[in-house]
Order: sequence, then C-alpha cells, then structure tokens
Amino acid sequence: MFKSDRNFRLWDFRVSHNQLLIRSPSTREISTNVDLVFWGVEFMSIPTALNGLEITRTESKNDDGLNFKPPSNGSMFLIETASTKNVVVAAGCKVLKNTLDIFDSSLEGFAATDQNRDLGEVLARF
Repeated sequence: MFKSDRNFRLWDFRVSHNQLLIRSPSTREISTNVDLVFWGVEFMSIPTALNGLEITRTESKNDDGLNFKPPSNGSMFLIETASTKNVVVAAGCKVLKNTLDIFDSSLEGFAATDQNRDLGEVLARF
C-alpha cells in the first residue's frame, strides 16, 4: 500500500509498451516528484486529476465495491481518493520519488537503452 496527500495527474502513457505514468510534480514548496509507474497496462478507469490517493493491489476482482470484472489476468490496482475509486489493471507498479525535470518521464527508464538511468528512490513496489 502507498498513501499520499499530494495532488497527482495523469502524466504520460506509452502505447508501444503499455506503460502509464501518474505524477505528483514538484512545486516551489516540494522539491521532488512522486511518480506512479505502471507497466503491462491492460485496463484503466481513472480521472486525469487525483487529489490525494491511496493505492493498493488486490487479488480479488469483485470485493472492491466497483461492481465490474476487468477482462484480464493482470493485477488490479485500486486507487482511491476521498471521493472516487479508480482502477488500473497492469503487470506491476512502482512508486518513485525523483527530481526529474517536468518534461522528463520516468517511463524513459524502462526502455532497453536507458536501463542505467537513475529514476529516483523506490518508495513502493507492487
């Protein structure tokens, strides 16, 4: 489980590798980004802006109160805010804390040519 009161936005999606980035960008008061990086994304139902969130991985497809069954074999990640329940079905997820520039994406590091690139501190891995 990972929980944060920061504001997050849908930041990047790479169709070629089914990768999703949800970012809480740095601000004048906070010097780091917090990135939620998903790979092997098969399904997502999520707004473009999330004000505070809690992410958990659930094994069951039906006990989360969402009343639907995603058509996949991936892991289901429940992303809850104070007012919504959202879902990403993917092979995995990492939460990273970094100082990447606003135009840099954590998804770049998943490409074979960028394996040695420092993407930041891993806060959680699912």
